[in-house]
Amino acid sequence: MNIFKSYFILSLALITGCAHIGNKSQSNTRWLDSYEASGTLCVDGYVVNSAAAGCKHWTVRNIDGIGEIRCTEKQSGASNHWVDKTFVFMQPTNVQEVPGFFPICADASIVFGVINLQ
Repeated sequence: MNIFKSYFILSLALITGCAHIGNKSQSNTRWLDSYEASGTLCVDGYVVNSAAAGCKHWTVRNIDGIGEIRCTEKQSGASNHWVDKTFVFMQPTNVQEVPGFFPICADASIVFGVINLQ
């Protein structure tokens, strides 16, 4: 799966599948019933972990063939790496081209990680 297809699938999943995560009246996992997987375990793992950490909305964008995802709306008091850092994903051939990139996950189609912005 190329990076643009992964980006498109992720965008659709976040727009349609996770838009209602912040609803406090449902259980912590009920939103998973309608979540549409992105096609990559790394991105799905990030979405689930950041939602559990308090993220309610994500922004996904493509910058020169590298996907970027970050939490742009979080619950009051939520603060940890899942909701505060910028994460990127790319095809394995692009990994050396991103300064400060720290990979945390890889699967058949992407390498997923965080940009080390200290």
